[in-house]
Amino acid sequence: MELRGQVIRAIISVNDADWFVKKNGVPVNHASTVNILRERLSVRMERMENATGRQADSDRMDWLRKRVAEANEKLDILAGVEYHSHLVIRSGAERPGPLSLQLSPLEFRKWQGAFWSFYTANGMDTARLHDQKIFLHSMLDDAHLGHILDEKLKLDDHSPVFGADSCMEAFEEEFLLRYPLYRRRLEVLRSRPADGQSYLDWAMGLRSNAREAHMDVMDQEDLFVIFMLNAITDNRLAEEVFSKIDDNPTEHQIIAIANRFRSIEVTSRRIDKLHLAEQREAARRRRRDGRKRNQYREV
Repeated sequence: MELRGQVIRAIISVNDADWFVKKNGVPVNHASTVNILRERLSVRMERMENATGRQADSDRMDWLRKRVAEANEKLDILAGVEYHSHLVIRSGAERPGPLSLQLSPLEFRKWQGAFWSFYTANGMDTARLHDQKIFLHSMLDDAHLGHILDEKLKLDDHSPVFGADSCMEAFEEEFLLRYPLYRRRLEVLRSRPADGQSYLDWAMGLRSNAREAHMDVMDQEDLFVIFMLNAITDNRLAEEVFSKIDDNPTEHQIIAIANRFRSIEVTSRRIDKLHLAEQREAARRRRRDGRKRNQYREV
C-alpha cells in the first residue's frame, strides 16, 4: 500500500509541475526537474510492479498504469517546453504547416525546406535530440508518420532530425513508397492548369514536378509504359492494374494483368449467361406447371 502511495505522489508531482508551467512559465531549473520527475516515477512504478507481482489487484494496477502513462506523456511535453519557449522568442522564420501524407513528394520537399529554415533560425540543432523530435512530432498531422517518429523517439535511438538515417529520411522513404515513380510521371502527364491558375504559374510547377518524376532520364520503354497506363479508361481495369503492378512496371506486366482481367471478365459473362438461361428455364417450368394445375382444377 505504501508503494502505491509513493507512485501516486510521483504522479501528483508531475501534475503539479504541468500546472506550474502553464500558469507561471518555465523555471530556470526546468530541464533537471523534468528528468528527476521522470526517474522518480519510473523507479517507484518498477518497485511496485516487482513487489506486487501476480498478487496485485489487476483493476487497480491497470488504473495505476494508465495514470503513469498519462504522466509520462505530460513529461514528454514538458521536456520540450523550455526549448519551445526559446523558439517563440528567437524565431524569425515562418513556422510551416502540419505535415501529412496527403502531400505529394514535391510538396513534402517544399515542407522540408520550410521546416529546415525554421529549424536553423531557432538553433534547434543545439537542443537535446529528444526535444528536437518531440517538437517535430507536434508538426505532424498523420498517425502513420507519428508512428514512424515514435520509433525514432526511443531513448536509445540516436538518429538525427536531418541527415543520414534521420527522421526526414524515414519520412521521405514513406512518401516515395506511397508515390512510386510511375505515379509521379502519370501526374505530370495528366497535369492541367487549375481553375484560376495562370498558365505561367502552372508551367513553372510542371517543371518542378517533372524533375521530381525524373522525366529527364526516361527512355523509350519508360515513355511507352506511361502512355499505356494513361490510356486505361475502364475503372475496374485501372483498379486491377494499379493494385498489381510493381513500382517500376513493364509493358509485359501490364499486358499480363490486362489479359487475366479479360479472361476473368469473359468467364464471368459466360457464367452470368448460364445463370440467366437457368432462371428463364425455371420460370418457363413454373408457368407450364401452373397451367397444368389450372387444367386439373377445371376437370
